[in-house]
Amino acid sequence: MQLTSEGNRVGELAKKITHPSAEDDHFKAVQAQCAAALEVYAGILTLVAEDNGISAQSLVRTLFETIVGAVLLAKDPNKLSDFGKHAKLTLLRMSETTPEESTFGKKELTVKLRNLARSQCALLEKYFKPSSNWYRLRRKEGFAEAELPKNFYESFYIRASAIAHGDPLTVFKPSNSDLNTWVIRPMYEEWRNNWPMLAYVMSMYLMLHMIEQTSKCFNLGLNDEMASISRDVGVIAAKQMEWAKRMPDVE
Repeated sequence: MQLTSEGNRVGELAKKITHPSAEDDHFKAVQAQCAAALEVYAGILTLVAEDNGISAQSLVRTLFETIVGAVLLAKDPNKLSDFGKHAKLTLLRMSETTPEESTFGKKELTVKLRNLARSQCALLEKYFKPSSNWYRLRRKEGFAEAELPKNFYESFYIRASAIAHGDPLTVFKPSNSDLNTWVIRPMYEEWRNNWPMLAYVMSMYLMLHMIEQTSKCFNLGLNDEMASISRDVGVIAAKQMEWAKRMPDVE
């Protein structure tokens, strides 16, 4: 599909979060997480331009998670410690299954990490239970804490997550509104014509939410510019909704 200028405008505004040099470790960590979100967003735009709706939707799920993390971290500097602990846990888990012979010059490091894993993995896993998320909240609770509108989770995250997981939704087509008859097949038209626009609109809204919340937490002064872009994105979203309403419910 043909991308509009709003997609690039959102990305350029997000860069204003990542570019200022910072001395504060808390802000540095938030900047790094926002930079990761910006990379994922750029990937979505590339896939949308190629009409690759499945892959774009899958990355929308990643964008959800990355932005929730950025906002939660921005809101609470005390979460920085848990942010680092969870990354440490992931590295230790990886070291447990890394063959020493495949690490070449890093063999000594691998041995040290394995020793750390034996002494620390269980403790860290217990610390992050029951959610296993670095922010120690259930995913839906984390989304609420990050101030994402409820419909973002119910209407968008659930679909993107199912697509990212390769769930049957990707190839499931209802034949009636009762959902008691259906067909299972590749849905090329849906993947290429419908899902790219959904991914495009949702990714812009997510990035704008990250910009708004981060600007507020660190007094970056981006809200006026964000509001202008947000209005234009809303126009695109409204057109997409009108188009969706004209689609038949079932075949």
